[in-house]
Amino acid sequence: MGDYQKHGFVRTQGQHFSDLNAGLGLSQLERLDHFLQKRRLLAKKYDRLLKGVQGVSFPKKTFGAEPNWFRYYFLTDRADEWQRHLLAKGIDARTSISHVITDYFPQEAKRTELAKQSKRVVSLPIYPELEAVQITRVLGALQSVAAEITETV
Repeated sequence: MGDYQKHGFVRTQGQHFSDLNAGLGLSQLERLDHFLQKRRLLAKKYDRLLKGVQGVSFPKKTFGAEPNWFRYYFLTDRADEWQRHLLAKGIDARTSISHVITDYFPQEAKRTELAKQSKRVVSLPIYPELEAVQITRVLGALQSVAAEITETV
């Protein structure tokens, strides 16, 4: 957080939007149902492929709530390995998320479970505009990496 504050970041309830940004936001909202539908379909493909892979689990879903899937997440104690292998295959895999809450609220650092779990996250692209060939490439890489990693257990 210190680095953010040093460069002028101020916590607010909402950031200011220019008219251009507001217009872009509204145009995206008009397509929200389409985006969510495509992301959910792709998430189901990832789920089917990863379900049953040794050492892989999924974030708990709250009953009655559906994720919006900005990126697809799964959990593993070998997140760094998954990311490294997927990146080597050209897949934009990331460990964890860009920032965890403790980056913004240092007093939350006492939440050690949050810090522990954030190191177990692997995220994958789940963009609505991915083409079939790109989706096939991601699925193939996931399958290949799952086989590589579970062989070394």
